[in-house]
Amino acid sequence: MFVSTHPKQPLKFLVVFVVLAVMLSFLAVRAIRDLGKLHIPQKAPVIATDIPEVLSANTSDSTSVCHTVRGVLPDPVCTPGVRSPTVTQDNIHQTICVSGYSKSVRPPAGVTDALKKVSMKQYGFGDSPSRYEYDHLISLSLGGAPLDTKNLWAEPSASPNPKDAVEIQLHKLVCQDKLPLLEAQNRLAADWTTALQGL
Repeated sequence: MFVSTHPKQPLKFLVVFVVLAVMLSFLAVRAIRDLGKLHIPQKAPVIATDIPEVLSANTSDSTSVCHTVRGVLPDPVCTPGVRSPTVTQDNIHQTICVSGYSKSVRPPAGVTDALKKVSMKQYGFGDSPSRYEYDHLISLSLGGAPLDTKNLWAEPSASPNPKDAVEIQLHKLVCQDKLPLLEAQNRLAADWTTALQGL
Protein backbone atom coordinates (compact mmCIF):
# COMPACT_ATOMS: atom_id res chain seq x y z
CA MET A 1 0.00 0.00 0.00
CA PHE A 2 1.29 3.41 -1.00
CA VAL A 3 1.20 6.08 1.70
CA SER A 4 2.04 9.65 0.74
CA THR A 5 4.78 11.27 2.72
CA HIS A 6 4.32 14.59 0.97
CA PRO A 7 2.74 17.02 3.49
CA LYS A 8 1.02 19.23 0.82
CA GLN A 9 -0.90 16.43 -0.95
CA PRO A 10 -3.98 16.49 1.38
CA LEU A 11 -4.07 20.28 1.00
CA LYS A 12 -4.15 19.88 -2.81
CA PHE A 13 -7.16 17.55 -2.55
CA LEU A 14 -8.92 20.00 -0.24
CA VAL A 15 -8.31 22.90 -2.66
CA VAL A 16 -9.58 20.84 -5.61
CA PHE A 17 -12.64 19.80 -3.59
CA VAL A 18 -13.44 23.43 -2.61
CA VAL A 19 -13.03 24.63 -6.22
CA LEU A 20 -15.35 21.90 -7.47
CA ALA A 21 -17.92 22.72 -4.78
CA VAL A 22 -17.85 26.44 -5.69
CA MET A 23 -18.22 25.60 -9.39
CA LEU A 24 -21.19 23.30 -8.73
CA SER A 25 -22.83 25.95 -6.54
CA PHE A 26 -22.35 28.54 -9.28
CA LEU A 27 -23.90 26.21 -11.88
CA ALA A 28 -26.84 25.41 -9.58
CA VAL A 29 -27.57 29.11 -8.94
CA ARG A 30 -27.36 29.82 -12.66
CA ALA A 31 -29.70 26.93 -13.51
CA ILE A 32 -32.25 28.11 -10.94
CA ARG A 33 -32.06 31.67 -12.28
CA ASP A 34 -32.56 30.43 -15.86
CA LEU A 35 -35.60 28.38 -14.81
CA GLY A 36 -37.23 31.57 -13.60
CA LYS A 37 -36.89 33.03 -17.10
CA LEU A 38 -38.68 30.15 -18.79
CA HIS A 39 -42.10 30.88 -20.27
CA ILE A 40 -44.25 27.78 -20.17
CA PRO A 41 -47.44 28.34 -22.19
CA GLN A 42 -50.63 26.90 -20.80
CA LYS A 43 -53.21 25.34 -23.05
CA ALA A 44 -56.00 26.45 -20.79
CA PRO A 45 -55.18 29.27 -18.42
CA VAL A 46 -56.39 28.37 -14.98
CA ILE A 47 -56.33 31.17 -12.49
CA ALA A 48 -54.96 30.25 -9.10
CA THR A 49 -57.87 31.95 -7.37
CA ASP A 50 -60.32 29.74 -9.28
CA ILE A 51 -59.26 26.59 -7.46
CA PRO A 52 -60.36 27.64 -3.93
CA GLU A 53 -63.72 28.75 -5.42
CA VAL A 54 -64.24 25.28 -6.87
CA LEU A 55 -63.23 23.54 -3.66
CA SER A 56 -65.37 25.78 -1.49
CA ALA A 57 -68.53 25.32 -3.53
CA ASN A 58 -71.60 24.68 -1.35
CA THR A 59 -72.31 20.96 -1.36
CA SER A 60 -74.68 20.84 1.62
CA ASP A 61 -78.18 19.45 1.40
CA SER A 62 -79.68 22.64 2.84
CA THR A 63 -82.27 24.66 0.95
CA SER A 64 -81.19 26.67 -2.05
CA VAL A 65 -79.06 29.71 -1.37
CA CYS A 66 -79.22 31.18 -4.89
CA HIS A 67 -82.26 32.33 -6.83
CA THR A 68 -82.79 33.04 -10.52
CA VAL A 69 -83.98 36.46 -11.64
CA ARG A 70 -87.07 36.23 -13.90
CA GLY A 71 -86.17 32.56 -14.44
CA VAL A 72 -83.43 33.41 -16.96
CA LEU A 73 -80.73 35.33 -15.07
CA PRO A 74 -78.45 34.05 -12.31
CA ASP A 75 -78.43 35.35 -8.75
CA PRO A 76 -76.17 38.44 -8.86
CA VAL A 77 -74.62 37.52 -5.50
CA CYS A 78 -73.94 33.86 -6.27
CA THR A 79 -73.01 34.40 -9.92
CA PRO A 80 -71.91 38.00 -10.54
CA GLY A 81 -69.68 37.06 -13.48
CA VAL A 82 -65.87 37.03 -13.39
CA ARG A 83 -63.41 38.15 -16.05
CA SER A 84 -60.25 36.23 -16.89
CA PRO A 85 -57.22 38.39 -16.06
CA THR A 86 -55.42 36.87 -19.05
CA VAL A 87 -57.77 38.61 -21.52
CA THR A 88 -57.56 42.38 -21.90
CA GLN A 89 -58.58 44.96 -24.47
CA ASP A 90 -54.95 45.10 -25.58
CA ASN A 91 -54.70 41.40 -26.40
CA ILE A 92 -58.17 40.51 -27.78
CA HIS A 93 -56.73 39.89 -31.26
CA GLN A 94 -54.29 37.36 -29.77
CA THR A 95 -56.86 35.70 -27.46
CA ILE A 96 -60.65 35.78 -27.82
CA CYS A 97 -60.65 36.89 -31.47
CA VAL A 98 -58.49 33.94 -32.52
CA SER A 99 -60.48 31.01 -33.87
CA GLY A 100 -60.54 28.14 -31.36
CA TYR A 101 -59.77 30.29 -28.30
CA SER A 102 -62.89 29.29 -26.32
CA LYS A 103 -62.26 25.60 -26.97
CA SER A 104 -58.65 25.96 -25.81
CA VAL A 105 -59.65 27.36 -22.40
CA ARG A 106 -62.89 25.44 -21.79
CA PRO A 107 -62.64 23.24 -18.66
CA PRO A 108 -63.07 19.49 -19.26
CA ALA A 109 -66.55 18.03 -18.89
CA GLY A 110 -65.29 15.75 -16.12
CA VAL A 111 -64.77 18.84 -13.98
CA THR A 112 -67.81 20.87 -15.02
CA ASP A 113 -70.32 18.00 -14.80
CA ALA A 114 -69.67 17.64 -11.07
CA LEU A 115 -69.76 21.40 -10.50
CA LYS A 116 -73.00 21.68 -12.48
CA LYS A 117 -74.71 19.39 -9.95
CA VAL A 118 -73.42 21.55 -7.09
CA SER A 119 -74.73 24.67 -8.84
CA MET A 120 -78.12 23.02 -9.40
CA LYS A 121 -78.31 22.27 -5.69
CA GLN A 122 -77.37 25.87 -4.82
CA TYR A 123 -80.15 27.16 -7.08
CA GLY A 124 -82.64 24.58 -5.80
CA PHE A 125 -83.00 22.71 -9.10
CA GLY A 126 -83.89 19.08 -8.43
CA ASP A 127 -84.74 17.76 -11.88
CA SER A 128 -82.54 16.30 -14.62
CA PRO A 129 -79.17 17.97 -15.31
CA SER A 130 -79.92 17.64 -19.04
CA ARG A 131 -82.45 20.45 -18.65
CA TYR A 132 -79.66 22.88 -17.71
CA GLU A 133 -76.57 24.28 -19.34
CA TYR A 134 -73.63 24.86 -17.01
CA ASP A 135 -73.02 28.26 -18.50
CA HIS A 136 -70.37 30.95 -18.19
CA LEU A 137 -72.21 34.18 -17.39
CA ILE A 138 -69.40 36.14 -19.07
CA SER A 139 -68.76 33.80 -21.96
CA LEU A 140 -65.33 32.40 -22.72
CA SER A 141 -65.58 34.10 -26.12
CA LEU A 142 -65.73 37.44 -24.28
CA GLY A 143 -62.94 36.71 -21.80
CA GLY A 144 -64.93 35.17 -18.98
CA ALA A 145 -63.05 33.22 -16.28
CA PRO A 146 -63.05 29.56 -17.38
CA LEU A 147 -63.31 27.83 -14.00
CA ASP A 148 -64.44 30.40 -11.45
CA THR A 149 -67.74 29.25 -9.94
CA LYS A 150 -68.81 32.89 -9.63
CA ASN A 151 -68.88 32.96 -13.43
CA LEU A 152 -70.66 29.61 -13.85
CA TRP A 153 -74.23 28.59 -13.11
CA ALA A 154 -76.79 25.94 -14.01
CA GLU A 155 -78.79 27.94 -16.54
CA PRO A 156 -82.36 26.61 -16.97
CA SER A 157 -82.14 25.81 -20.67
CA ALA A 158 -80.38 23.23 -22.77
CA SER A 159 -77.57 24.29 -25.09
CA PRO A 160 -77.77 26.07 -27.50
CA ASN A 161 -80.06 28.71 -26.06
CA PRO A 162 -81.02 32.35 -26.83
CA LYS A 163 -78.10 33.71 -24.77
CA ASP A 164 -75.66 32.09 -27.21
CA ALA A 165 -76.86 34.34 -30.05
CA VAL A 166 -76.30 37.41 -27.87
CA GLU A 167 -72.77 36.24 -27.02
CA ILE A 168 -71.99 35.71 -30.71
CA GLN A 169 -73.16 39.21 -31.62
CA LEU A 170 -71.21 40.86 -28.79
CA HIS A 171 -68.10 38.85 -29.72
CA LYS A 172 -68.41 40.02 -33.33
CA LEU A 173 -68.66 43.68 -32.26
CA VAL A 174 -65.69 43.40 -29.90
CA CYS A 175 -63.49 41.70 -32.48
CA GLN A 176 -64.43 44.31 -35.08
CA ASP A 177 -63.30 46.98 -32.57
CA LYS A 178 -66.83 48.41 -32.53
CA LEU A 179 -67.45 47.70 -28.83
CA PRO A 180 -64.95 47.80 -25.94
CA LEU A 181 -64.38 44.43 -24.28
CA LEU A 182 -65.23 45.70 -20.79
CA GLU A 183 -68.55 47.13 -21.96
CA ALA A 184 -69.49 43.85 -23.64
CA GLN A 185 -68.58 41.92 -20.47
CA ASN A 186 -70.57 44.32 -18.28
CA ARG A 187 -73.62 44.16 -20.55
CA LEU A 188 -73.57 40.36 -20.51
CA ALA A 189 -73.08 40.11 -16.74
CA ALA A 190 -75.76 42.69 -15.93
CA ASP A 191 -78.55 41.24 -18.09
CA TRP A 192 -77.93 39.24 -21.24
CA THR A 193 -81.57 39.68 -22.32
CA THR A 194 -80.98 43.43 -22.81
CA ALA A 195 -77.27 43.33 -23.64
CA LEU A 196 -77.75 44.25 -27.31
CA GLN A 197 -80.04 47.21 -26.71
CA GLY A 198 -78.70 50.48 -28.08
CA LEU A 199 -75.95 48.83 -30.15
